Amino acid sequence: MTTPVYAGFDRQEDGRIKPPNIFNDATLDAAFWADGFVKVPLLSPTEMNSLREKFSLLAPMDGFDPRNLENARCDYHCTFLDPNREYRKQSDQLVRNAMGDQIKAVLPGYRILTSNVYVKPPGAGRFEIHQNWPTIEDIDIPTFTVWAPLQDTGFKNGTIRVVPGGHRIFPDIAAATSDRFFDDFETELIETYLEPVDVAASEALIFDDSLLHWSSDNLSE
Repeated sequence: MTTPVYAGFDRQEDGRIKPPNIFNDATLDAAFWADGFVKVPLLSPTEMNSLREKFSLLAPMDGFDPRNLENARCDYHCTFLDPNREYRKQSDQLVRNAMGDQIKAVLPGYRILTSNVYVKPPGAGRFEIHQNWPTIEDIDIPTFTVWAPLQDTGFKNGTIRVVPGGHRIFPDIAAATSDRFFDDFETELIETYLEPVDVAASEALIFDDSLLHWSSDNLSE
């Protein structure tokens, strides 16, 4: 997750921000403000393979599969949820070392706030539809998730799905105790509006944290 390092943006008469230049490329800005996400090259295949190998040498308590634990909170590995604090620190440092400069080059006004690694074992890993929680006081200023898979992702292995333009719907709704405004039409979102985005291992999907997103089980072997 990335957050802005500057104080704020110019405002329109209604108080909302004027769409500023955020990315290092004006075409990315246009696509982001329209859809809420962009896909960019991030690391070379060699760099991503190296990062994946380094991750495989780490030692989370669940062995990258929470089904190895009793009373697991979910059926996919999530760095945030692993009890091994040293592993969480090592994982975060790997991300910063491997991607920090590249992310800064694409989003020059932003810094990495935190990082997380997800691993979906075969036959598992379905996420709930959600928006990421706000992390800064001014909810009109976009924060981002940089979603960079360690292997090519597509429909079969549970790639991320998004609602294009969904970042413009209730951007401040997500909170730990808030009701989900889409509960009554969740099935329709999955069947009709949540579009899968194929992302290669050398690419990153950068999306507004208020964008509705979801992913299905990993159906690969």
